[in-house]
Amino acid sequence: PPSDQDPSNQNPSDQNPSDQDPSTSYKVILTNHGAEKIKVLKAVREVAGLGLKEAKDLVEYPPQTVKDNLTLAQAQAIQQTLQHIGATVEITQ
Repeated sequence: PPSDQDPSNQNPSDQNPSDQDPSTSYKVILTNHGAEKIKVLKAVREVAGLGLKEAKDLVEYPPQTVKDNLTLAQAQAIQQTLQHIGATVEITQ
């Protein structure tokens, strides 16, 4: 068995994204609007608080950042909303 000094045996919470540092922020990136472009456009307007033109530009010319400076939970909630409609979304730091 590996010893406690083995570097591969570091604290597992250091590698678990759900145990995030509170100062870490995430952003949601729309990479593809999928087949339901109008529904994605409406959802992006709602989650990002954008006007029609800004949301339309964001949805029509991916990849685009939907929203940034989010906690991981907020980013995952937006990702789930958009993926449920059929969009392709990534979360990055």
